[in-house]
Amino acid sequence: MEEKNSGEDERAALLLLDRASRATRGKRLSKLLDDEVQQDELFWSQDALKEEAEDDNYQEEPEIADEFDSDFDQDEPEPDDEQQQKQIDADERMNKRKRLVYPGKTLAKKKKKKKALANLDNPSKNDDDEDDNNKNKATEDHDDAKEIMIRKSTRTSVIVRQAERDAIRAAIQATSK
Repeated sequence: MEEKNSGEDERAALLLLDRASRATRGKRLSKLLDDEVQQDELFWSQDALKEEAEDDNYQEEPEIADEFDSDFDQDEPEPDDEQQQKQIDADERMNKRKRLVYPGKTLAKKKKKKKALANLDNPSKNDDDEDDNNKNKATEDHDDAKEIMIRKSTRTSVIVRQAERDAIRAAIQATSK
């Protein structure tokens, strides 16, 4: 019985051997943890998450039981355009004022649209030509947007395949004549 215990003690001693101490031990992990704490601090200290001065003076209104009007089942008339515009303006102000940025992400910059200056070159055109030009410009802008969305490698491979097809067609036409 004692022989078994002494064998087990030796195995336990082998398992509990200390690692050799290194000067760099744990530096990567501590650096990652520090970076995470810093990103967390940046996230929670944003203006979008800070309380405003008005929040300190806020007093909760007492809760009142729900009361239904006598005309509850009737539809309301459409709101005025001024009221809708005020609501839209208020919503835009709230959206512009505070924007929440997640750690590791950057804000997407707004892309500027290209302005077409073709109308300034020929002011003597009639209205029909101008309408046609406007339609063409709209389709060109739409095509540019499509081009941006397609990968360059995909675009290149499509062009190469099209050139190969054209070459095969030309060879077939040349041999058939």
